[in-house]
Parts: sequence; C-alpha cells; structure tokens
Amino acid sequence: MKRLSHVLEFAFVWAFYTLCRLLPFRAASALGGTLGWFIATLPASFNQTARANLRKAFPDMPAADMRRTQQAALVNFARTMAEFPQVYRLPPAQLAKKVDIRGLEHIGTERPILMMTGHVGNWDMLGMALAAQGIPCASVYRAANNPLVDRLMVGTRALSGAIQIPKGAHGARQILKTLGQKHSVGMLIDQKMNDGIAAPFFGHQVMTAPALAELALKKNLPVIPAFCWRTSGGRFTAEVWPPVQLTRTGDHQHDVQVNTALFNKLLEDAITRNPEQWMWFHRRFPKEG
Repeated sequence: MKRLSHVLEFAFVWAFYTLCRLLPFRAASALGGTLGWFIATLPASFNQTARANLRKAFPDMPAADMRRTQQAALVNFARTMAEFPQVYRLPPAQLAKKVDIRGLEHIGTERPILMMTGHVGNWDMLGMALAAQGIPCASVYRAANNPLVDRLMVGTRALSGAIQIPKGAHGARQILKTLGQKHSVGMLIDQKMNDGIAAPFFGHQVMTAPALAELALKKNLPVIPAFCWRTSGGRFTAEVWPPVQLTRTGDHQHDVQVNTALFNKLLEDAITRNPEQWMWFHRRFPKEG
C-alpha cells in the first residue's frame, strides 16, 4: 500500500512538474500560486499547524493578518515548487535578469565558506544565482519521503552540475571531503532535528541541527548567511550578509550551543522581514506552550 501511495503521489507530481516545465516561467509560477491559494483555504492539518506556529512566533498579530500570512506562505511555497522544474535549467543570462544580488563582497575567494540559509522565498534560486556569479555551493539536503519524488528532485538539480549532499552519516563524510577540496557548502538550518540540540527560535526552544556550528568551529570556516526573497513580476532579491562573528571560548560544547542560537536568531530576523515567505506549515515548534 505504501508503494502504491508513492506511485500515485509521484504521478501527480510528475504531471504538475511536466506542465510547469513547459509553461513560461511566470506562467508556471502563477499556476503554482493559484494552486497554493486554493490549498491554503482548505481545513487541512498543515494549515492549522501554520496558524499555530504563527501564534507562537507573533502572539500579538491580529487574527486576520495571521490568516493572510498563512495563506501567502503556502502560495509562496507552491510558486517555488512550480518554478523548480525551470530553475536548474535557466542559463546565467536569464538568472541575472531575474535575481538582484546584493552583498557579494562578503564572500571571499581565498577559502571555502559555510553558507547559512533557510526555506525563505525561493532557496533554489539563491544557489543558482550565486553559482552564476562564480560562487557555487554544494547543498546539503533532506531526502524526500517518497523515493520516486526524491529521484526527480535530485535529478533536476543535477542538470546544473550542483553538488548534492544527503543528510546523515554518509553525508557528513561527504561534506568534509567537499570542504577538503576547497568547495563551499550551503546548509538550510530551519528544519526540526529530533536528535539535535535545543536552541531559542521566536522565543521557543526548538530542536536544531548543530552541524553548522560544529563544522565552523572545527574547520575554522566563515559562516555567511544568505537569503533569496521573492519580489514581484517573477523577480527575486538575494542578499548575502556579512560573516557571522562566532563565539570561540575554547569550550566546544558551549560554543556550539551559543553559535547555534545565534544562527537561529539570524534566521528569525530574515523570516521576520517577510514572514509570508517562510514555511510556517512545518512542525518547527514544540507542541506545548
């Protein structure tokens, strides 16, 4: 039954993927947005999760604004998924027209960096836009639950020549190998990790992966935040922030905890700027509180 479910889910995903690949970029994005708006109005559990997360993050937000933000967040996610079949096929000239990049001066060329980002705006567009500027980053990803969908996503990203590193023990070894080859690595840090460490996020202790802090401290590498927000008319603004000033006291466990909390605060700042462009429907916060 599980395999049948995966096949049926993949059939829908493949049909949507193929249609979005054939449409002009803005038309595909608009189609995704329309589908996202419809799904956002349904009495589904993930919509309830999104509103519950928004109440935890912004307890003073009016109910009407909260509902609009929840709906807009799903519209943004659906647009991003609809754009996905084309993002990794865009030539550098088209990427330059679609993405306004700011802060490239913060990325040096003398050694690899650890790029910190989250599921903000269109995160796939961020990586492609930087690669088009001669700053490629290997990406650490969480495999999709459906292996058929996962192969489609991995295969699509491979069209650009991007290095993809799965999370897990094997992925950790691959990260070290990639860094040893002087290649930068990008990490999305906003997903729940049950065996991670508790760190503050919008006033709540959430389970967070410590890998970014661990790597930065052990390898003495700069951590540079970067985010790609959706603007209008099929365009985006990518911002590269200055390197994070890491805490280095010599107490490794303490430093990992403090720096992980700092990364969450930077992510929180990015989300607060455009809360309608983050994935609020993800179960990021603890149930209690």
